[in-house]
Amino acid sequence: MALLNISALIRSRRSLVALAVVVPLVGAAIAVPALFSGDPTPDAPSARQSAAKPAATIDPVAEDEAVAETVDVAAQPHADGDLDLTVGLRFDRYPAGSRIQAEIDVVNMSLEPVFLPAPSEPQPTLTIVVLDDQGQTVRRVVEETGNATPRRMRQLASGATTSFRIDVVAPDEESLEPGTYYLVASYDAADAWRRSGLDVWTAPKGTLHSDRVTLEVTPARE
Repeated sequence: MALLNISALIRSRRSLVALAVVVPLVGAAIAVPALFSGDPTPDAPSARQSAAKPAATIDPVAEDEAVAETVDVAAQPHADGDLDLTVGLRFDRYPAGSRIQAEIDVVNMSLEPVFLPAPSEPQPTLTIVVLDDQGQTVRRVVEETGNATPRRMRQLASGATTSFRIDVVAPDEESLEPGTYYLVASYDAADAWRRSGLDVWTAPKGTLHSDRVTLEVTPARE
């Protein structure tokens, strides 16, 4: 009887060992096909993203051509060109009572070099008008000089720029009241420039006028 019990126990242990070996193998056999089955579910988000790209693409050739057409004729010196005048400010807002300087840029848009008074010289042919929000002139700035003949001239090549800085409100002048203003610059030639014997700019198209720029004067700081 004892021998039968031992034999049964051995058979029982063999069954357990067989089950211990067979069950993991069956589980692995089930897991491996699932791992390499190519189920598209994990890749679905990437597939959706790649499908959305063609709808948002822009033709780069057409975009480049449009930019080229804009740049082709913009700010390029040409045979019928003259000087171009712009006025600017360092800041958009100034407290009342502070010094306000305007910067004038003159660009030679012709194909030939011309001579102008050097930036260090007085600029009596340059005028800056300050307008209020109603378009009324509240200040007119003109640099005065006893001698209209410049001592120094600067050659402005085709496409080159020269700049002047002019006080719109000097430190010792009455300040502008708080409010919104607009600056407009104008530039003209002077007969006295011809005395230099150089090929000076003669304003062939008349007085130059800039676009206006906004100036905001805020209440004085306490």
